[in-house]
Amino acid sequence: MKLFYTPLPNYIHRVEIVAIEAGLYDDLELVPTIPWDSPEALVAANPLRKVPTLVCDDGTPLFGGPVIYEYMDSLHDGPKMFPPEGAARWTALRLFGLGEGLFDTADLRVVEIRRPENERSPEALERYQQAVIRGLDRLEEEAAHFEGFHIGLISVAGILMWIDWLRETRGNQEDWRPGRPATGAHGHLAPDFDFPGLRAPPGSPELRSGDPRAQTLHRRQLEDEPRSGFSHGLGRGRVRGRR
Repeated sequence: MKLFYTPLPNYIHRVEIVAIEAGLYDDLELVPTIPWDSPEALVAANPLRKVPTLVCDDGTPLFGGPVIYEYMDSLHDGPKMFPPEGAARWTALRLFGLGEGLFDTADLRVVEIRRPENERSPEALERYQQAVIRGLDRLEEEAAHFEGFHIGLISVAGILMWIDWLRETRGNQEDWRPGRPATGAHGHLAPDFDFPGLRAPPGSPELRSGDPRAQTLHRRQLEDEPRSGFSHGLGRGRVRGRR
């Protein structure tokens, strides 16, 4: 399988976590990509030119993070990241929806911040920020009841790490921890949160190994990119039995 994605240093995308948890990561051909450049191979697979985009072994393209995550989850025989039925399924999908919505809203705020100052909308910035705050407050209400391992918690971990990454590398986010002790009790989503993969050194493998393609992509992400257009995430985890 071929995965188009945008690597970032000290950050692991949700699609990478899911691939590792499903025992598929070593089988992926990783294609570091800047969607804004409309690379021919990405556009051929995904007319929306977004990442992540997965090309299956039979050539079928899948795009949209949630579709890719569930497809990968179908390829192993271990406990499912998408619970198959009952209350556990709806709990996981509800948290998944909240986490993905927080990603989208935080990303819209970043795009607005990166406009020239005279083109920014203070009203939009405030609206996005208040939505993020409300979403984080909802997570705080529910954090004491987080349990098990499912796609909802992967998404929750992802948005918290994404906010941290933006705050530490770009300085355009506030710390989510103050006033949220239940969420903060999970720390930086480290040992006490049941994500074995999150305990590994962060960062995409290409960046850790010094791949110049990934280094160039990252530099352009930080310096040039005036847009959104890609989905973000995180990862590292246990390997499950494959079919």
